[in-house]
Amino acid sequence: MQNLIIGSDRQFQIWKYTVGHRQLLLRSVKSADSPTRVDVLFKGVSQFQLPTVLKGLFVAEGAGDEVGELFSLRRSEAEKKDLKTFAVRGTDFKGYVVALLVFTREDQGEYYDPGPFPSLKGL
Repeated sequence: MQNLIIGSDRQFQIWKYTVGHRQLLLRSVKSADSPTRVDVLFKGVSQFQLPTVLKGLFVAEGAGDEVGELFSLRRSEAEKKDLKTFAVRGTDFKGYVVALLVFTREDQGEYYDPGPFPSLKGL
């Protein structure tokens, strides 16, 4: 994948989607094999197609060709709104997120600790 933003073999989950701010949070929690928590936050989400549990997570920006038929928003509409297409894949899926921005954070947070993104209070 070109323009790789994050590449991980860890298991992630759709942790939260907020309609009001159109934010999608994917999280990998601490485990015996992984001593850290990893969050991936998409902001200004217009569309996404992902499984709820993601085995491995590889996100690349500007990979519209990789999402092909899954991407239903016309490119001209996305460009007018400054949206970016992010190809998202793992060991057993291919998907996408259409959003304005993506951020990643890795920390020592526990399962129930608040996350590192202030706009998602309590996560």
